[in-house]
Amino acid sequence: MGYPLDRFNDGEAGFRRVVPPATVKLVGDNWIDIDVHEEIDSFDKRKSSVSWDVPAEINDKIIQRLHSENPEKTIRRREIVEVVGWDPAELRNVTARELSRT
Repeated sequence: MGYPLDRFNDGEAGFRRVVPPATVKLVGDNWIDIDVHEEIDSFDKRKSSVSWDVPAEINDKIIQRLHSENPEKTIRRREIVEVVGWDPAELRNVTARELSRT
C-alpha cells in the first residue's frame, strides 16, 4: 500500500531467489474460498509479520482502504503448500547485502 519499510520484504519467494533450496516437496495445491473481510481483519489484528512494523495510524488507514476497495465477500485463492530445505553451507554464505537486493 505504499508504506516503505527497511527490511527484507519478499518473504519466502524472495529468499528462494537469493538462495535456491536444495529440496522442494509439494504437499498440497488447492483452490479455496475465503471471506475477504475476515482476511483483512486478520491483518488488522497483526497476525502477519508484514504489518508488525507499520505504525498503528498507517495500519488503520490501510485496513479501511482495503475494506472499501473490496466489497465482495468471497474470493477464490490458490494455496500451494511446500516443504522446502536448504543446504546449511549455502545459508551460512547469505549476506544482508544479498537480501537487501530483493
